[in-house]
Amino acid sequence: MMAWNAQSLQAVWFTPGLTAPPPVDDVFRAVTGNVPTSTNSVGGVSNASATDGQNVLRVQTQSGRVDFIETFQSFPVLPDLATVMPKFSQMIDAGTGILGDVYRLALVVNISEKTNTPQEAIDLILPKLNLTLPFMGGDEFIFQINRRAPLRSVQNCEINRILKWLVQTFQHLQLTVGASPTYQSLYFATLSIDLNTVSSGQTFKPTEQKLIFHEMADEVERLYQSNTVAALS
Repeated sequence: MMAWNAQSLQAVWFTPGLTAPPPVDDVFRAVTGNVPTSTNSVGGVSNASATDGQNVLRVQTQSGRVDFIETFQSFPVLPDLATVMPKFSQMIDAGTGILGDVYRLALVVNISEKTNTPQEAIDLILPKLNLTLPFMGGDEFIFQINRRAPLRSVQNCEINRILKWLVQTFQHLQLTVGASPTYQSLYFATLSIDLNTVSSGQTFKPTEQKLIFHEMADEVERLYQSNTVAALS
């Protein structure tokens, strides 16, 4: 059985008002240090992306918001979070400042363990929650809870710490020369860690943004290592 590993990483900057962000190509270069290989813009939402080894880097910009997302092409064999998180944090640092002051930040990390059945995924999750179910064979299992905490790096600011455990099902397409495509169902026990600053009307300068992202990255690591609801105590 594989360990709980990184499925996706996401950083979000929320810009004040409805001012348009910089061109998505510029933001992508600032964050990744490279030129995107693909760009598009539809309905006010712009995307720039490139492949870096076994991962895909993508920047999405829209009025009031910029997202930087990393996903992994090695799916369903996922990389160790401790391996990919430091480089992701370095890229966040590199991009922080291109947007000027922002009024909210978020860091979202999804970690997963592959299982053979949905029931196996539920059985992995329930001990994390100190829960039992009075039956077998449930579908679409989701448990979510938020507990706020004050930031140490910036005064008078709190973060939401949203933990969500769920069972995910993916359809994996397999192509074989001379044969019809086949589909395989893949099941995962997943923990989504969503840390975001509580909206209070204050704005954060680039230097404060770096401090907040560093603190949130440390908290992600702590929550990941525990992978239990008790970590919010």
